[in-house]
Amino acid sequence: MTGTRSITGFSWAIDNQIVDHADAEFLRECHRHEWIYLQTPDGVEYEMHRASDLANRERLLQMRSEYAMPAGTFVLNFSHLGSGLLATDSQVVNLHLVHEIIWARAFELDAECSETNRRALRRVGDTHIVATTIYNAIRALVTTDSRILAAGQVLSWVYPGFEVLTIERATELAKDGIWRARKMAVRDPNNMHYQDLPSWPAS
Repeated sequence: MTGTRSITGFSWAIDNQIVDHADAEFLRECHRHEWIYLQTPDGVEYEMHRASDLANRERLLQMRSEYAMPAGTFVLNFSHLGSGLLATDSQVVNLHLVHEIIWARAFELDAECSETNRRALRRVGDTHIVATTIYNAIRALVTTDSRILAAGQVLSWVYPGFEVLTIERATELAKDGIWRARKMAVRDPNNMHYQDLPSWPAS
C-alpha cells in the first residue's frame, strides 16, 4: 500500500505520459517505496477520460489511482464537476499567463475553439496541468512534453521555486536523494526519519 511519505523530501507532480512511461518505472517504484511522493493534477485524469480505447483508458485510470490528485482552477471541458475549484482573479491571470508562456498564444483563443480543434484542446489541457501544479505549490512537474520542457526556464523565472523536469533529471535527483538518505542513516542512526529505510533499490 503506497503511503504519503517522502524520505528524500521530493514531492513532484507527474504529467499524464509519466503514469505508464517505461522510462519512468524507477520513479513510480520510488513512490511505492516512499522515497519520493508523486501526484497527478486533476487535469491528468480528465485527459485520460478522453482516451478513445476503452481498455487503455481503464488501464491508465487504474494506474493513476495510485496517486493523490490535487485540484486546480475549474475550466469548462477540462475539469470534473465537483473537483475543480472556483477561480479567484489571480488564479485566472496565472492560468492565462502559463498558457502564454508555453504556447505564445492567448488562452481565450484556444479555449473558445477547444471543442472543435484537437490541438487547441491539447494545449488548454496541458496548460491546466501546469497551472494546477503551480497553484498547489508542488515544486516540480515531471513531463515528456517538449513544449512544456522548452518553457521550463521561463516558468521558473516567473514562478520561483517551480521547475519542469525530464524523466532523466527526476531520476538523477531521486537517486541522489536516496544516496543522501542512506548516508544520513549511517551518520545519524538515532534520527527517526532515516530509520527502517527501504531496501529497494539495492545499494
